[in-house]
Amino acid sequence: MTLAKRRIRRFLNRLLSYNVKRVLTAENLVDIPMDIASIRESINELGLMTSSIIDRVNATDQSVQSLGAMSSSIIERVNATDQSVQSLGAMSSSIIERVNATNQSVQALELVSKDLSVRLDKNWSELNVLVSRIRANPFRNSLSNIVSARDGSSTMGFAGAGSGQYVDFVEAFRPTFDALLDQLSYLRTWLPVAGVAVDLGAGRGEMVQVMSDHGLLSFGIDADESVVAAAEQKGIDVRPSDIDSFLDKCEPSSLDVVTAIQVVEHVNTDQLESWLGKIHRGLKPGGVFIAETPNPHAIDAFKAFWVDVTHVRPYYPESLLHMAQSAGFSRAEIWAPGEQDNITDRLEFAGSYTLIATA
Repeated sequence: MTLAKRRIRRFLNRLLSYNVKRVLTAENLVDIPMDIASIRESINELGLMTSSIIDRVNATDQSVQSLGAMSSSIIERVNATDQSVQSLGAMSSSIIERVNATNQSVQALELVSKDLSVRLDKNWSELNVLVSRIRANPFRNSLSNIVSARDGSSTMGFAGAGSGQYVDFVEAFRPTFDALLDQLSYLRTWLPVAGVAVDLGAGRGEMVQVMSDHGLLSFGIDADESVVAAAEQKGIDVRPSDIDSFLDKCEPSSLDVVTAIQVVEHVNTDQLESWLGKIHRGLKPGGVFIAETPNPHAIDAFKAFWVDVTHVRPYYPESLLHMAQSAGFSRAEIWAPGEQDNITDRLEFAGSYTLIATA
C-alpha cells in the first residue's frame, strides 16, 4: 500500500472516531488542518498516479487497438492464406488428375507402341518373305554353272551339246521321279478304290505309278516320244498319243478317273474348253477329273511360269472352276497345300493348285 493511501485511510478513521455529540476541542482542531494538508498532498499524489494510470490505460487502449488492427490484418492474411491453400488444393487436385490422365495416356501409348512393334516385326518378316519370293529362281535339279571365259567368275551356261529332247528339260526342271511320286501321293484322297484311270500328258509316268499303287487299272498318254521311252524304262504303261486324238476315240462313260498333272497350262482357252467337254463325256457318272497346274496367285510361281517355253498361259483357279462348270461337271473344288485354314491364304504361297471335278 502506498504512503498516500495510508494517510487518507488514517484521516478517515480519525474522523469516524469523533462522536457526533462530542464537542471538538482545541487540540482536535489543531490536528485537523494538519491532516487536511496531508490529505491534500495524498490527493495530489493520487491525481498524479491517476493521470499516470490514465496515460497507461490510454496507451494500453492504443496498444489494444493496434493489436486489434494487427489481428485484423493477421486474420485477413490467414483468410487469404486459407484461400490460397484452397486454391492450391484445387490446383493440386487438377494437377493430380492431369498426372493420372498423363499416366493413363503413357500406358496407352506403351500398349500402342508394343502393338506397333509387333506389327512392324510381322510386316518386316512378311516383306522379307515377299522379297525372297520375288527374287526366287526357277526350280532346277542341277545347276548348270560354268566359269566365265571373260573374267573367271561363275555364270549360267553349258559346256556340251544336248539331245534336243523334251525329256532333258523335264529332268532339269522337274523334281526327280521318286520325289514327284511322294509329292503326288496327296491325290489319293480323291481316287476311288477301283476302276480305270488315265493320266493325260503323263511324262515319265509318275501319276500313273501313283494310281497303280492305289489299286486302279491305270495308264498314261503323252505325245513326246522321249518321255514315253523314259516311262518304258521304268516299266510304266505310258502310250504315245496326243490328248485330242485320245479323247476323240474315248468311249463315253468308260473312265473312272482322268488326271492331267501340269498339263492344262500348255494349251489355250479354246483347246482347254474342248478337252473339258470331252473328258466329261468320257467319265462315268461320279467319275473324277483331277488337274494340277501352276498357281498364278503365288508371286514366285508366276515368275517361274515362263521358264518352260512350251507353256501357253496360266489359269487362275477361279477361271478353271468356271470352265469346269460350263463343261457340265456337277461339282468341283480347289485344293492347295499349306498350313493356312483359308484356301485364299494357301493360294498366296502354294506353287501349284489342284482342281478336283466330279462328272
